[in-house]
Amino acid sequence: MEIILFIYPVTFFSSLLITSLAYMHWEKFSNIGLDPFSEIQKLHNKNSFRLGGCILMLSIILVGLIFKVLDLKTVFSMLCLAPMFFIALIEDFFGGVSIAARFTSSIISALLLVLVTNVQLNYIDINIIDFLLSYKVMAITFTAIGITITANSWNFIDGLNGVSSGLASIVLIAILSLYNSENINSIDIFLYMLSGACLGIWVINQFFGKIFMGDAGAYFVGSIIGWAGVNITHKNEYISPWIIFFIIIYPATEFCVSFFRRVTKKNNPTKADNKHLHTLLYRAVLNLYGKKLISKTNSYCGGLILLFASLPSIYIIFFEETLLSVSIGMILFIFAYLTIYLLLNIYIDRNKIN
Repeated sequence: MEIILFIYPVTFFSSLLITSLAYMHWEKFSNIGLDPFSEIQKLHNKNSFRLGGCILMLSIILVGLIFKVLDLKTVFSMLCLAPMFFIALIEDFFGGVSIAARFTSSIISALLLVLVTNVQLNYIDINIIDFLLSYKVMAITFTAIGITITANSWNFIDGLNGVSSGLASIVLIAILSLYNSENINSIDIFLYMLSGACLGIWVINQFFGKIFMGDAGAYFVGSIIGWAGVNITHKNEYISPWIIFFIIIYPATEFCVSFFRRVTKKNNPTKADNKHLHTLLYRAVLNLYGKKLISKTNSYCGGLILLFASLPSIYIIFFEETLLSVSIGMILFIFAYLTIYLLLNIYIDRNKIN
């Protein structure tokens, strides 16, 4: 545990330093990574840069090389995500990468990660699906799809200041709280490092905006979170996959609701819109307070969404989880999400907010 108490703050401060330097100086020298705010789903009203993926990698690589805390097996496992990461990085830097290319690279990377680590979901406590998962090919396919969906879900929530990076940091801690703290290995150290690096980005993004996770950062942390959740249930049959689902229920619900909304309205399910919970909240608050909060609305709304999305993780970290309590928690969370979503839609429709 001593290594964690050392390596976590070191990675955090490394990420915070690199993010701060990017915040202060990047725009002076380059427009690479510039995120256009003219697109319908964008909520920032000034230049922002999708550099989170690079900052995460640079922080982890620097700390890993200097202190030599990651073994070759961990490094090789994470290299499985290289196809997805670099395709997403091209999108962040230059744009123009199709959704099909990003999805294909995500599923390829997820498959590689599952195959190389030999980690797959073997049960979800639903008999017919558990029967299918008893066949290895089905288990591998199901796991790879789940990791890909988690990666895309994290990209969905990278709109308001601090949500994607902040939630990734606390979700990783929640998952790690389920691990055996007496037997820390290289993978555990990597997950702590990733959490610390995300926290460093969060500090700048939450309060100042400008530096976002981007596709590369969101896809990467989403994939790692999806894999880490499967990994612990794979190694410990006493931890239900539903506990992991509860921890990531906000991005999962956001993904499912968005997909259902677009399909029922006969829209392309992959086409971005401004109907996410966080975009509805932003539009409502901006209309309510107008110019008084225009420069702070993104950060205020991001903080509110982050607090709401973090409630399951906070419960897992500080309280003893049971399948019954987690089941009740999932029902309450989804009910709260849908209620807030409905009320925001009513408010926006009645006030004819664009």
